Amino acid sequence: MAVWTLLHLHERLAEKHHETFWIDVETRIRQNTEEFRVATIEHTKNPIVSQFDVLLEQGKIKLDMMLSRPSGHGDTYSFKMAKKDRPLLFPESETYVING
Repeated sequence: MAVWTLLHLHERLAEKHHETFWIDVETRIRQNTEEFRVATIEHTKNPIVSQFDVLLEQGKIKLDMMLSRPSGHGDTYSFKMAKKDRPLLFPESETYVING
């Protein structure tokens, strides 16, 4: 079981995602090798920390528990949300389209 206070989650969100770059890639298989190309980069700033609670309650933010690997490192977790919901938490955003 994992337990955190909302205050702690708010602090970590503000610290970790004060300014974040989200990278979307396009992939393809060519001669049995996977290749990727950066398609867009979204630059977000200053999350609305109080929105975290609402989005968590609405199920738009989910907890992903990742089990321990054979390397012996402990279990870990990650909070995830759909790309389409990102503006609800990060209203300050700029997207760069990479041509190439």
